[in-house]
Amino acid sequence: MKEVYVLEHADWNEEKEKLTETGKQECYALRYRIPKFDIVISSKSEKTKKTAENITEKKPKVDARAGESRNFGWWEEEAKDPKGSLLRGMFGGVSQPDLYRVPVIKAGEELLRLIKEVLKKLPKGGKGLIISHNRNLIAAEAILKKERMVSYGHTFHSLQGFIIDENMKLTEFKEFD
Repeated sequence: MKEVYVLEHADWNEEKEKLTETGKQECYALRYRIPKFDIVISSKSEKTKKTAENITEKKPKVDARAGESRNFGWWEEEAKDPKGSLLRGMFGGVSQPDLYRVPVIKAGEELLRLIKEVLKKLPKGGKGLIISHNRNLIAAEAILKKERMVSYGHTFHSLQGFIIDENMKLTEFKEFD
């Protein structure tokens, strides 16, 4: 069965702009717990590219549909309206203004288009890996599950996410808690 693993990047140190030691160790451990991948994709951010490389020992193909945590200009808007701001890693749900909700839904839709494209390109029984960002993962998952997109209490942590098979069945993926 064709499958695409869609995971949050590994633990990252923003100040040093590199994976933390914990993030590196989890990537190496994960390498031996998951299958070899026929297709490896990341967003353009260094944290997703380095995560993909450390897990697979392959340079990932960069695709904007895999997302980017700062691609909506939210942080600048937060400074103008702090009462409507979101915490990093949180998904703007239906209670949030369109400034947050609409771009995130679009990002989830883009990630789903990428997943479907990867599934089509995989050989029979093939496996794909997409390293993305929390916001994009939450949005894509909510769209697939036909759920209201509300962030409260739901987030993906380092190297967590889901697996989608060729029938678009979603399975949660949590190797590390």
